[in-house]
Amino acid sequence: MDIIKEQMLGITAEIAGSVEFSFSEVHINHGAYFWGKNNFTAYISVLPLEIELLIEGGFDERTVTIALEICTPDGEIIADDFSAIQSPKENVRKTITPYLDAISSRFITEIKNKKQSPSAE
Repeated sequence: MDIIKEQMLGITAEIAGSVEFSFSEVHINHGAYFWGKNNFTAYISVLPLEIELLIEGGFDERTVTIALEICTPDGEIIADDFSAIQSPKENVRKTITPYLDAISSRFITEIKNKKQSPSAE
């Protein structure tokens, strides 16, 4: 398996593992899929709150381009402040870690806000 695919799966699992809730009814699903030779989407879905973190991108021999966004399953963008991160392939984890930390924190905040909203009940 290509190193980028391994890293995207690992990063997604790490973020999903760091999201802790005291809400027994909230479930986290995560995974990734790849298409073509060099394109991928990794995701974390929180159900039944219907909020997702997407890590989408592509790579070539030297560079990885990644877009991070928080959205609903029907595509409504909640946050895409971290899109279009580009990194040399060998430094991708180091380059995107600060962005991942920031979007993970925002993701958790959005989940808590959605959980507390009257429409979530």
